[in-house]
Amino acid sequence: MAAGDVGSTRVTLTFSEPVWCTAFFVGHMVLTDNNSATSDPLVVAMDFSDPCGTTQITARNTFAVDLNAPLAGSTTFTVTLFPAPGEIKDRSLNNLPNPSSTTFNTGAPDFTPPTLTDTRVVNNIASTDFSDVGDAFSVTFSEKMNGNVFGLIPMIDPDGSTATVSCGNNSSCIWNVATTTLTVTLTQPLANSGGTVPGLQLPATISGLIGITDQAGNAPDMPGSADRVIDVE
Repeated sequence: MAAGDVGSTRVTLTFSEPVWCTAFFVGHMVLTDNNSATSDPLVVAMDFSDPCGTTQITARNTFAVDLNAPLAGSTTFTVTLFPAPGEIKDRSLNNLPNPSSTTFNTGAPDFTPPTLTDTRVVNNIASTDFSDVGDAFSVTFSEKMNGNVFGLIPMIDPDGSTATVSCGNNSSCIWNVATTTLTVTLTQPLANSGGTVPGLQLPATISGLIGITDQAGNAPDMPGSADRVIDVE
């Protein structure tokens, strides 16, 4: 059997018994939605986090592959393997038949935007405003995000000063393993404009997230977020 989630670029294959691979060429696996009007995702690599075992001892019932495009929603996909002799076999050295096929269905597309559930200061040095190299805050989202580390984060403080964090430019933006929490650390002094008090004063409010979406491409719902205020908690 096979499985893949809508919007994912990974497909997991499950076998009736442990298998191992002496080699695996991406051209020996074809994924199709059986619709000539659409372009099928291509298998580009073995997934490094869930690879096929390479010896009888490391044989397992599953392995995963990576695709060059996300899986469409509400779609039935057919997976067909065309292994060369000895390429994929069980512990008794029986070859996987060529061809071997299975199907799987993806769920309905995700149109629900993520929200910000927790925003807080991680580090604030040298001054009380948020502008110094090393100042940092974190943002936690309601679901897995796209992991983009080059987005823009505009902010505004209580006296009307505005500033924009540019991930990869004036700051570093790092996600946790689950891709649900983003930690932003200034690598350059943060320029600001407007307002009555110099500097971006805390608590500041995140007014937008550009280039940062959930895995389905939905932009965050800023008005509907529970916490988008950068403060000390």
